[in-house]
Amino acid sequence: MTPRICALVALACVLSGCGNTVNRQATEQLLASDAVDRTVAQIDFRSLAGKTVFFETRHIHDPKDVAIGYVNSDYIISALRQQMVAAGCRLQEQKQQADYIVEARVGTLGTDGHELVYGIPANNMLGTVSSFVPTAPAIPAIPEISFAKKDNQSAAAKIGVFAYNRLTSEAVWQSGIAKADSSSTNTYLFGIGPFQSGEIHDKTRFAGNELDFSLASKDDEKHDVELAAYDQEVHFVENIPPRDVLLSHNTIPENSDTTGPVEIGRLTAVDANSADLHTFVLTPVDKAADNASFRIEGDRLKLMPGTKLNAAEKPFFSIRLEVSDGTANTEKELTVLVSPVNPPSEPDHLEVDDASARELTTPEPK
Repeated sequence: MTPRICALVALACVLSGCGNTVNRQATEQLLASDAVDRTVAQIDFRSLAGKTVFFETRHIHDPKDVAIGYVNSDYIISALRQQMVAAGCRLQEQKQQADYIVEARVGTLGTDGHELVYGIPANNMLGTVSSFVPTAPAIPAIPEISFAKKDNQSAAAKIGVFAYNRLTSEAVWQSGIAKADSSSTNTYLFGIGPFQSGEIHDKTRFAGNELDFSLASKDDEKHDVELAAYDQEVHFVENIPPRDVLLSHNTIPENSDTTGPVEIGRLTAVDANSADLHTFVLTPVDKAADNASFRIEGDRLKLMPGTKLNAAEKPFFSIRLEVSDGTANTEKELTVLVSPVNPPSEPDHLEVDDASARELTTPEPK
């Protein structure tokens, strides 16, 4: 071995250092779970607050060719259930007990990694060249000679959620696509390291131990811990009952075809909680006799088939309904007018018979 080669090998041994990450399994699990938590945190279930909900999980399952430890379908399902409960949803174990079905799907859950070396990577170039000379001695491979090295790992998750009415299958809410990633970086300087940083680490760590360069006092640290605990608490917004119900159209012509149901108008709840979902039902007939002539489908008020319409005999119907936001109920009385086809018109002049006309036109005797 020539002196120059020996010098290079010696320099590599001096600069290579001894720091190394032996096992990355915990890091991969932390990255994957952190990506799931960050993704689920973006999903706002408050639109379903107070509603009875069944969580459909059949589309969330573990891939056969991917294993990320404890971060599996059960973890994702539990994270979504926790987010729904925190938003005020009333989870039901049986589908028949719920008004709404919430369905979720997972599009991505995996980890990636890449490495960047500032220096000379390990190679066996000299050994390959010397092999062409039969009498040349064997030259060992040159180890990695790096001034700095960065090893980065990341995980990504993508989840989509939507909800629909169990009875009508009508879509009521969707989250959109929520996605997030998490990363962890190991940095080596002249072989010293790893210095660990990233979303899964609260502070920069050196070979697994935290490096604290702050001058914060113990009281400040205690305050930070208490503040973080407060941020984790669930704060529910006080529910305000709906205060009114509006009907988009309250008139029906008396010549309407009532062989089938006739739609009167659309019902809308006036509620201070704009994100609430509302259901409308007619009260029992003993509270409003005209309720028997109507029915409600979703938010549509309809006249029952076969109902007789006669403006002269019954110029209006009086109905009573109840609106619910899932927690509180409000009753409202509405009137549906029956409009006549040919309404009576006022005469343009006074009509009198001939005799009366003669009496009116004959002058009195003097």
